[in-house]
Amino acid sequence: MIATASSIVGDLPTLVDELADQLWNAYSPAVHHPLLVGIPTRGYFLARRVAQRWESLHAHHTPVGQIDISFHRDDYSTYLPSPHPTRLLEPIEGRLIILVDDVFHTGRTVRAALEALHALGRPAAVRLAVLIDRCAHELPIRPDLALRSVSIDSRIRIKIKMHEVDQEDAIYMIPVA
Repeated sequence: MIATASSIVGDLPTLVDELADQLWNAYSPAVHHPLLVGIPTRGYFLARRVAQRWESLHAHHTPVGQIDISFHRDDYSTYLPSPHPTRLLEPIEGRLIILVDDVFHTGRTVRAALEALHALGRPAAVRLAVLIDRCAHELPIRPDLALRSVSIDSRIRIKIKMHEVDQEDAIYMIPVA
């Protein structure tokens, strides 16, 4: 059974707008000049939507990039890497990086992203923004901004679908076999 998660966390466009607004208030691009870096696949498109909202509401252009974590993961025995190109239009050295992802679960994906970022340079600071924190952390890594924190059975997967990738905007809860 696949159920929508809107009753638990809300609908995706509203969450994206809320994330963009909270990030603007916390790390105003006019002051901090951040670089938004998405973790592929949906984190990248989420970062792009945040930047688009900033541009439409505040007339402020913010660069958006993506970081490939494929070869920094720690689960090669169960995962076949599918590399995404790292695209950073500006250097990360000395910059505030806002790392963006859709769902934060164990922290392993973010650990890989941090390793990949630091292989490219030394940012001034890295902040993590996610739509949903599953609260099942395995590493001492926590999001700086999580719009929703949900503690659900580990046999349930939260799947974010984005129009840019999946031709729909939705949040699903899917039982894992």
